Amino acid sequence: MVMQSLTTSLVSSTCVVPTSASLRSSSPSSSSSSVFSQKAAFTPRGLSFGSSGLLNSGAVQVSGRPSVGLPSVGRISTMASQASVQKVDQESPVLAVVDEPVQIKLRSLKLSDLGPSEIRGLQARPRIDFSNIQSIVGPIVEDVRKRGDEAVKEYTVRFDKVTLENIVELVADLPDPELDPEVKAAFDVAYANIRTFHAAQKKTQSMEVETMPGVRCKRVARAISNVGLYVPGGTAVLPSTALMLAVPAQIAVCKTVVVATPPRPDGSICPEVLYCAKKAGATHILKAGGAQAVAAMAWGTDTCPKVDKILGPGNQYVTAAKMLLQNSEAMVSIDMPAGPSEVLVIADKYASPAHIAADLLSQAEHGPDSQVVFVAVGDDVDVEAIEAEVEAQCNALPRGSIAAKALQNSFTLIVSTKAEACAFSNLYAPEHLIVNVENAASWLDSIDNAGSVFLGRWTPESVGDYASGTNHVLPTYGYARMYGGVSLDSFVKYMTVQSLSSEGLLALGPSVAKMAEVEGLDAHARAVTLRLKDLKAQK
Repeated sequence: MVMQSLTTSLVSSTCVVPTSASLRSSSPSSSSSSVFSQKAAFTPRGLSFGSSGLLNSGAVQVSGRPSVGLPSVGRISTMASQASVQKVDQESPVLAVVDEPVQIKLRSLKLSDLGPSEIRGLQARPRIDFSNIQSIVGPIVEDVRKRGDEAVKEYTVRFDKVTLENIVELVADLPDPELDPEVKAAFDVAYANIRTFHAAQKKTQSMEVETMPGVRCKRVARAISNVGLYVPGGTAVLPSTALMLAVPAQIAVCKTVVVATPPRPDGSICPEVLYCAKKAGATHILKAGGAQAVAAMAWGTDTCPKVDKILGPGNQYVTAAKMLLQNSEAMVSIDMPAGPSEVLVIADKYASPAHIAADLLSQAEHGPDSQVVFVAVGDDVDVEAIEAEVEAQCNALPRGSIAAKALQNSFTLIVSTKAEACAFSNLYAPEHLIVNVENAASWLDSIDNAGSVFLGRWTPESVGDYASGTNHVLPTYGYARMYGGVSLDSFVKYMTVQSLSSEGLLALGPSVAKMAEVEGLDAHARAVTLRLKDLKAQK
């Protein structure tokens, strides 16, 4: 493939500091460049690029990233209406990829050449117009609420082209799937490591402390009884996600565990997903994907149990359905908002160009709306050698055309120091952060915002995706600033408990009564003073 710059120049893109704090992002159906809006809402530790006050620049609107509508990258279509969406699989990326030659190159930028608004613009991801998507998802969610199983069956025919007699299977009734022994062994290793890491988290759940003599306070964990686990199955089958979600649910001892995953063309369940679901103790499998699967778990149907929480990654239709139902009468919570997969790789001159390229492409191949970022520490990093590796490896990938399109959303940033690299990473807040440098462990204290961190030369992001033990269901789109990934805590809720002795109430009661008096809540005060009166009478 011919190497070509992603864009003419970041500086020539429209970078405007608007007077209004409220900005609109463009519709994904736009045929030209996307519009991104960002607002200064946090101050990453150590971020001080230049003297112009980067973090005082307010909201920034950046226009010019060529995410759609580029003649040089083949035809990319977006689904913006209900009519057009109904013709595609909701599990497919919103960008319909056409296999044509694609010109690729990570745009190379130097931090010292950029102004504050330009730096801030680099943290923007391709924005999704959730208001438009929710207008599509909303009717599906409501239809499933009203018609249950029949609606799910109809949407499965429409989107997946599969006719089902039953949409839900009891896992205990299904025979063990036949897998290649090496495949089975690989998933067994992953299961063991994921279980080990998540089981260790139980040690930090319960706690008890005496806050003052006679006043004991506890926190105890209880499993969320019924959970729904969404396992995507569109452009790639993801049995690893079944493990990432079902194993901590098994450790938490959730009573009902529904795994939702799209059926295969013959209506069966992917054998690898079934194997992982059975091994990790899932109770039901819902053979459906997209918004209809999320709605079925949230509302419950004649055959699908209603769940209390829905977890798992998915495309924008799945994410929109989760967000919509969380704020509905369905009384269901979700793990986190999600978006396209992403990775930020920090590397020095000693890092292998082949390793860096492979790490970047491992996320780019997820979908054309993924984003990968390479941060080179020092002017002596051989960026050209890395770009050559990216091109060569991308051409050799079965999903190379998808990865190449994702690279159009991506860039290389050259920085001078460790402090600048970590500060930009904290600003970007990536889903995955790879630190491929000498003495990588020493960098961890400078990292605040990342879903999962991969330290050192021999730690590719792929190990976390599959089998190191950490969870691969992580915040994207910059949500790592305020969300963590899925963990054992995602499957439990906490109750606080307090217990006072008579001596404890005598010591604490007067302060409580006085505070209630200040707030004008006399009944609160009386609940304490009556007891104090009885205690004093007994003495």
